[in-house]
Amino acid sequence: LWRLGRYDQARLELAESLEITNQPGTNYKNLRAEIELSHAQIAFSEQRLGQARIRAEQALKLAGTQYKQVIVSANNTLCLAKVFSGSVREGITHCETALKIARDAGDTGLLTRTILALAIATLESDQADKALQLALEAQERAGLAGQKESLWRASVVSAQAQRRLGDTSKAQAQMVQAEKTLTELRGLLGEFAESYLARREI
Repeated sequence: LWRLGRYDQARLELAESLEITNQPGTNYKNLRAEIELSHAQIAFSEQRLGQARIRAEQALKLAGTQYKQVIVSANNTLCLAKVFSGSVREGITHCETALKIARDAGDTGLLTRTILALAIATLESDQADKALQLALEAQERAGLAGQKESLWRASVVSAQAQRRLGDTSKAQAQMVQAEKTLTELRGLLGEFAESYLARREI
Protein backbone atom coordinates (compact mmCIF):
# COMPACT_ATOMS: atom_id res chain seq x y z
CA LEU A 1 0.00 0.00 0.00
CA TRP A 2 2.74 2.47 0.86
CA ARG A 3 4.17 2.08 -2.66
CA LEU A 4 0.88 3.54 -3.91
CA GLY A 5 1.26 6.50 -1.57
CA ARG A 6 -1.40 5.20 0.82
CA TYR A 7 0.73 5.65 3.91
CA ASP A 8 -1.93 5.85 6.62
CA GLN A 9 -3.65 2.66 5.54
CA ALA A 10 -0.30 0.92 5.24
CA ARG A 11 0.61 1.91 8.80
CA LEU A 12 -2.70 0.58 10.10
CA GLU A 13 -2.15 -2.79 8.45
CA LEU A 14 1.43 -2.93 9.73
CA ALA A 15 0.15 -2.27 13.27
CA GLU A 16 -2.31 -5.15 12.92
CA SER A 17 0.47 -7.44 11.70
CA LEU A 18 2.66 -6.42 14.61
CA GLU A 19 -0.07 -7.40 17.06
CA ILE A 20 0.00 -10.91 15.60
CA THR A 21 3.76 -11.19 16.09
CA ASN A 22 3.42 -10.12 19.73
CA GLN A 23 1.06 -12.93 20.67
CA PRO A 24 2.49 -15.38 23.24
CA GLY A 25 4.04 -18.50 21.85
CA THR A 26 4.57 -17.12 18.37
CA ASN A 27 7.84 -16.82 16.47
CA TYR A 28 7.48 -14.37 13.63
CA LYS A 29 11.00 -12.98 13.47
CA ASN A 30 10.89 -12.70 9.68
CA LEU A 31 7.55 -10.87 9.79
CA ARG A 32 8.84 -8.47 12.45
CA ALA A 33 11.85 -7.72 10.24
CA GLU A 34 9.57 -7.11 7.24
CA ILE A 35 7.32 -4.82 9.29
CA GLU A 36 10.31 -2.77 10.42
CA LEU A 37 11.57 -2.63 6.84
CA SER A 38 8.19 -1.35 5.64
CA HIS A 39 8.28 1.41 8.26
CA ALA A 40 11.78 2.35 7.07
CA GLN A 41 10.63 2.47 3.45
CA ILE A 42 7.60 4.57 4.35
CA ALA A 43 9.81 7.00 6.29
CA PHE A 44 12.19 7.30 3.34
CA SER A 45 9.32 7.80 0.93
CA GLU A 46 8.05 10.62 3.15
CA GLN A 47 11.63 11.96 3.29
CA ARG A 48 11.90 11.49 7.05
CA LEU A 49 15.49 10.44 6.54
CA GLY A 50 16.56 10.14 10.18
CA GLN A 51 13.64 7.86 10.96
CA ALA A 52 14.30 5.86 7.80
CA ARG A 53 17.86 5.21 8.96
CA ILE A 54 16.77 4.12 12.44
CA ARG A 55 14.07 1.75 11.17
CA ALA A 56 16.30 0.28 8.45
CA GLU A 57 19.03 -0.44 10.99
CA GLN A 58 16.46 -2.13 13.23
CA ALA A 59 15.23 -4.22 10.28
CA LEU A 60 18.80 -5.37 9.67
CA LYS A 61 19.17 -6.41 13.31
CA LEU A 62 15.96 -8.42 13.17
CA ALA A 63 16.91 -10.01 9.85
CA GLY A 64 20.25 -11.26 11.17
CA THR A 65 21.89 -13.31 8.43
CA GLN A 66 18.81 -15.33 7.48
CA TYR A 67 16.39 -13.14 5.60
CA LYS A 68 18.24 -12.07 2.47
CA GLN A 69 15.45 -10.04 0.88
CA VAL A 70 15.00 -7.96 4.02
CA ILE A 71 18.77 -7.51 4.33
CA VAL A 72 19.05 -6.28 0.74
CA SER A 73 16.05 -3.93 0.91
CA ALA A 74 17.05 -2.53 4.31
CA ASN A 75 20.57 -1.83 3.05
CA ASN A 76 19.13 -0.10 -0.02
CA THR A 77 16.92 2.09 2.18
CA LEU A 78 19.78 2.83 4.57
CA CYS A 79 22.02 3.64 1.60
CA LEU A 80 19.69 6.22 0.09
CA ALA A 81 18.67 7.70 3.45
CA LYS A 82 22.34 8.29 4.28
CA VAL A 83 23.23 9.58 0.82
CA PHE A 84 20.42 12.15 0.87
CA SER A 85 21.36 13.09 4.44
CA GLY A 86 24.87 13.98 3.27
CA SER A 87 26.70 10.80 4.34
CA VAL A 88 27.34 9.83 0.73
CA ARG A 89 30.33 7.50 1.01
CA GLU A 90 28.87 5.69 4.01
CA GLY A 91 25.57 5.33 2.21
CA ILE A 92 27.10 3.91 -0.95
CA THR A 93 28.77 1.20 1.13
CA HIS A 94 25.32 -0.08 2.11
CA CYS A 95 24.20 -0.15 -1.54
CA GLU A 96 27.35 -2.05 -2.51
CA THR A 97 26.71 -4.57 0.27
CA ALA A 98 23.11 -4.97 -0.89
CA LEU A 99 24.21 -5.57 -4.48
CA LYS A 100 26.64 -8.32 -3.52
CA ILE A 101 23.89 -10.16 -1.66
CA ALA A 102 21.20 -9.47 -4.27
CA ARG A 103 23.25 -11.00 -7.09
CA ASP A 104 23.03 -14.36 -5.28
CA ALA A 105 19.51 -14.02 -3.87
CA GLY A 106 17.64 -15.27 -6.94
CA ASP A 107 15.09 -12.43 -7.00
CA THR A 108 15.37 -10.63 -10.34
CA GLY A 109 13.14 -7.71 -9.38
CA LEU A 110 15.03 -7.12 -6.14
CA LEU A 111 18.34 -7.20 -8.00
CA THR A 112 17.12 -4.63 -10.52
CA ARG A 113 15.90 -2.32 -7.74
CA THR A 114 19.24 -2.71 -5.96
CA ILE A 115 21.23 -1.82 -9.08
CA LEU A 116 18.97 1.21 -9.50
CA ALA A 117 19.48 2.28 -5.87
CA LEU A 118 23.26 2.17 -6.36
CA ALA A 119 22.89 4.14 -9.60
CA ILE A 120 20.97 6.87 -7.75
CA ALA A 121 23.54 6.92 -4.94
CA THR A 122 26.53 7.13 -7.27
CA LEU A 123 24.88 9.90 -9.26
CA GLU A 124 24.50 11.86 -6.02
CA SER A 125 28.23 11.34 -5.41
CA ASP A 126 29.03 12.91 -8.81
CA GLN A 127 30.11 9.62 -10.37
CA ALA A 128 28.06 10.10 -13.52
CA ASP A 129 29.96 7.48 -15.55
CA LYS A 130 29.34 4.72 -13.01
CA ALA A 131 25.78 5.88 -12.41
CA LEU A 132 25.06 5.66 -16.13
CA GLN A 133 26.52 2.17 -16.39
CA LEU A 134 24.38 0.96 -13.48
CA ALA A 135 21.24 2.73 -14.67
CA LEU A 136 21.57 1.22 -18.14
CA GLU A 137 21.96 -2.24 -16.60
CA ALA A 138 18.84 -1.69 -14.49
CA GLN A 139 17.03 -0.34 -17.54
CA GLU A 140 17.86 -3.40 -19.63
CA ARG A 141 16.88 -5.82 -16.89
CA ALA A 142 13.62 -4.02 -16.16
CA GLY A 143 12.73 -3.84 -19.84
CA LEU A 144 13.25 -7.57 -20.34
CA ALA A 145 11.20 -8.38 -17.24
CA GLY A 146 8.40 -5.92 -18.01
CA GLN A 147 9.00 -4.05 -14.74
CA LYS A 148 7.53 -0.67 -15.68
CA GLU A 149 8.29 1.19 -12.47
CA SER A 150 11.97 0.23 -12.44
CA LEU A 151 12.23 0.88 -16.18
CA TRP A 152 10.80 4.37 -15.78
CA ARG A 153 13.03 5.29 -12.88
CA ALA A 154 16.14 3.80 -14.51
CA SER A 155 15.42 5.81 -17.68
CA VAL A 156 15.22 9.00 -15.63
CA VAL A 157 18.53 8.27 -13.88
CA SER A 158 20.14 7.43 -17.23
CA ALA A 159 18.96 10.76 -18.62
CA GLN A 160 20.30 12.65 -15.60
CA ALA A 161 23.67 10.90 -15.89
CA GLN A 162 23.89 11.57 -19.64
CA ARG A 163 23.09 15.23 -19.02
CA ARG A 164 25.87 15.52 -16.43
CA LEU A 165 28.25 13.90 -18.89
CA GLY A 166 27.30 16.53 -21.45
CA ASP A 167 25.46 14.31 -23.92
CA THR A 168 22.21 16.21 -24.27
CA SER A 169 20.91 14.24 -27.26
CA LYS A 170 21.16 10.91 -25.43
CA ALA A 171 19.70 12.51 -22.31
CA GLN A 172 16.72 13.71 -24.34
CA ALA A 173 16.25 10.24 -25.88
CA GLN A 174 16.22 8.71 -22.39
CA MET A 175 13.61 11.22 -21.21
CA VAL A 176 11.41 10.35 -24.19
CA GLN A 177 11.68 6.70 -23.13
CA ALA A 178 10.92 7.66 -19.54
CA GLU A 179 7.79 9.59 -20.53
CA LYS A 180 6.56 6.69 -22.66
CA THR A 181 7.08 4.23 -19.80
CA LEU A 182 5.43 6.58 -17.31
CA THR A 183 2.33 6.74 -19.49
CA GLU A 184 2.21 2.94 -19.52
CA LEU A 185 2.76 2.85 -15.76
CA ARG A 186 -0.09 5.30 -15.19
CA GLY A 187 -2.36 2.97 -17.13
CA LEU A 188 -1.37 0.03 -14.95
CA LEU A 189 -1.86 1.98 -11.71
CA GLY A 190 -5.27 3.30 -12.70
CA GLU A 191 -6.96 5.18 -9.86
CA PHE A 192 -3.80 4.99 -7.74
CA ALA A 193 -1.57 6.74 -10.26
CA GLU A 194 -1.85 10.19 -8.66
CA SER A 195 -1.18 9.01 -5.10
CA TYR A 196 1.78 6.99 -6.38
CA LEU A 197 3.27 9.97 -8.19
CA ALA A 198 2.72 12.17 -5.14
CA ARG A 199 5.36 10.19 -3.24
CA ARG A 200 8.03 12.67 -2.22
CA GLU A 201 11.05 10.49 -3.06
CA ILE A 202 10.01 9.97 -6.68
